[in-house]
Amino acid sequence: MGLKDIAVFIDSDAKADRATAYALSLARSFDAHVTGIATAIDMLIPAPMMGEIPSDVFVAAFEKAQDVAKQACANFAAAAKRQHLLYDTHLIAGLPGAVYERFARFIRHFDLTVIQQPTPETLGDEAAFIETALFRSGRPALVVPHNWDKPFKCERIIVAWNQSPPAARAISDALPLLKLAKSVEVVTVENSAETDIDLPGFNITRHLARYNVNAKLNKLSGKTDVATQVLSRLHELESDLLVMGGYGHSRISEFIWGGATRGILKAMTAPVFIAH
Repeated sequence: MGLKDIAVFIDSDAKADRATAYALSLARSFDAHVTGIATAIDMLIPAPMMGEIPSDVFVAAFEKAQDVAKQACANFAAAAKRQHLLYDTHLIAGLPGAVYERFARFIRHFDLTVIQQPTPETLGDEAAFIETALFRSGRPALVVPHNWDKPFKCERIIVAWNQSPPAARAISDALPLLKLAKSVEVVTVENSAETDIDLPGFNITRHLARYNVNAKLNKLSGKTDVATQVLSRLHELESDLLVMGGYGHSRISEFIWGGATRGILKAMTAPVFIAH
């Protein structure tokens, strides 16, 4: 079992180079096919602006966005070709709601989607596409820090385990990566509500052992913020990857993130494999 079909959200802006480079190295490691997905979003004209700004301005802006997306596809194809990878490109254009819906439907056909973390200086489209991938695709996402400059590696992995369905899904989806790791640490946070069914993390490490994953358990204190503790452990071990469940839900196109998920994605120091 391995990864054989990878998607990556691409952008012609230099801020997206991190995700593209990481996705290509991931594809090379698994001898996988990789598809670069670019988008061009048509601007919605706010009602107060109708009649004040010529419609030609918005038409020209959409045409430019499509040209930028086509160039992003060309750049991606050139990079994949240089590395002798099997690749494809896909362009999605239209109004925001339609683009997000088509993006969610399309990436259901891949093992995972690589997306870059939004930069602090820009709003970017990455946040909306991360949310779309997580809540609407049924597939995992692999979020790469905006300042990450290393190729794919998974020698040291941390798994955030809280016994939830998203955490169980993340572990199952990440098994091809976990089986490659030399070291896997399952971190749990003390919880007075724990039951004997979970045996505070023992059962999940036993499950991983049956896949020949050498996982050890580390129980963290429940007295401080979960995201802070997980991120500190990630930095302390110089881990290559964090595997976790994505918590939250989508309601009428408004995404409500869980606190730990939001905190980790905001301050991540290594790639995060996340599933819902």
